[in-house]
Amino acid sequence: MRSDWDAEIDEFVDGLEDAIEVVVKETAKTAMKEVVSRSPIWSGAYILSHRVGVNGKSSRGPVRLDIVTDGGFPPKMSSVEAEKAKQAALSELNRLRTVHGVKSIVISNEAQHALEVEYGNDVNLPARNIYAHSEIAAHMELDRLISILSNMDPKQFVTLMRSGGGS
Repeated sequence: MRSDWDAEIDEFVDGLEDAIEVVVKETAKTAMKEVVSRSPIWSGAYILSHRVGVNGKSSRGPVRLDIVTDGGFPPKMSSVEAEKAKQAALSELNRLRTVHGVKSIVISNEAQHALEVEYGNDVNLPARNIYAHSEIAAHMELDRLISILSNMDPKQFVTLMRSGGGS
């Protein structure tokens, strides 16, 4: 026979699991927004190849684009095309709305030139450290969310965050 104490513990644990999922999703949103905002947009292949994996790396591969240019490097998108590319990259976050049981989020990029964009090369491309900067932003968001969570009941936290009140 279960006691009231057991039921209270179970209720608290359920609320805490929901709160952890909210923290992970919100932290991932911050990191992905940082990745997209810092990504260079030349052809669109790099920014459109950012992937959001739930509880592991995404199995979706990079975007392949056939690029026609005037021979200049890097190929350039118009500002309208660039904004569309940013919005398309951020749409990866839509996957987080419907999944539950989220323990971790992995943001990755398998574009052929992803490592050169991140770390630079010896010729003409400086290191951009996009993922390093997004990790810093994610840590700051995680600290902020944990601070809020530590001062309230987990269920109140989940309600607050889902209503947009924790922004």
